[in-house]
Amino acid sequence: MVDIDEKALIQRAGVLVSNDHLIYKSGQHGDKYLNKEHLVRLNAIEMVALLEKMAFNFCRVEQIIPYGGEIGVLGPAMGAIPYALTVASKLQRYFDGAARFFPARTELKTLPDGKKTHHFPEKLLAEYRGKKIIIVEDIVNAGTTIREVASLCRKKLGNDSVLAAMCLMERGGQTASSLGILSFHPLMVTPMPQHKPENCPLCKAGIPINIILGKGERWVNLFGQPPYPPGTDFSAFWK
Repeated sequence: MVDIDEKALIQRAGVLVSNDHLIYKSGQHGDKYLNKEHLVRLNAIEMVALLEKMAFNFCRVEQIIPYGGEIGVLGPAMGAIPYALTVASKLQRYFDGAARFFPARTELKTLPDGKKTHHFPEKLLAEYRGKKIIIVEDIVNAGTTIREVASLCRKKLGNDSVLAAMCLMERGGQTASSLGILSFHPLMVTPMPQHKPENCPLCKAGIPINIILGKGERWVNLFGQPPYPPGTDFSAFWK
């Protein structure tokens, strides 16, 4: 593996947005944002190097895979699907002979209420059933995707199907316990303090909300730009 400076690559790609006023999916506010769409600014060799370093760090910790057989490296739809093959290849080379690693994926389906949820394509479910899974993600914020996919695996593939999860970047605060899995391995951790809207220092300072990234556009459509009068009811955001 060629050693790389992952932080320099991420900085050059502009993935980390700082000194701004962002609204997260949770409805909390902060001054940083991880824009995973900017990962495409890296060339293919750089992206593969990032994924291989993430996988290598995972291998150094997970020296003994507690299962000898077939292990799917699962990239959840849609953004992480392309990562599964690269990571599976790295794990295959590192754990040569211990197991067969293969790329796996989920798809998204739209529910009657308009929400989207992960599911396994029926034609692939039979291939995945009874096998172990390692989840690979790009950026983990609240951890919603990992929790949902882990729950799907336990329901469809078996209660002990999920071995671990890894990701390129994590904003800080998520652990294996909080994600409901056995182990969790982020390549990079970028702490991103968050504030409840009623206590947000950025709002009180009247710093405009970014309406391009995160959930800023929806927030501003509902409440306008800050500052807000004391006692403002922000509950409409979660309805």
